[in-house]
Amino acid sequence: MKVKRIAIYLVMVVAVLATVSGCHRRFGHDKYPERVIEHIDDHVEDLNLSAKQNTLYGELKVRLLADLQKMKTEHKSTKEQFRTKVNDEDSELRDVTELIREKSKKIPASVSLYLEYLEEFYAILDQTQQAELKAEFRKKMNRHWD
Repeated sequence: MKVKRIAIYLVMVVAVLATVSGCHRRFGHDKYPERVIEHIDDHVEDLNLSAKQNTLYGELKVRLLADLQKMKTEHKSTKEQFRTKVNDEDSELRDVTELIREKSKKIPASVSLYLEYLEEFYAILDQTQQAELKAEFRKKMNRHWD
């Protein structure tokens, strides 16, 4: 039987991916948001959600997809701004570091947003599913902490 690995780990991964510039390599340039959703769906499927839970998850997924697409657009814009500053002969290092500093201020809000999605998803689950999710989260975190 497939291990029930989902939500907490995946949403955390999405949050980290949202803040890291190389995130497109794993999920592909053009279809990044859709691929992330597909990846999450594969794991959510293991929880055998009820019809009502699936409806609630579907609503959450629509909002998550919109946020991922917005993040992708912002990432492309930031990447272009960075590229322009780096390649500008008159640009100072301080110009580049200020751009990075400015953009990095958004990271806590992004992480917080994805944690809110996680909490909302967790609230959809019944006690058995929550227990499965927590057990899988502990297993994954202990593997990384050891």
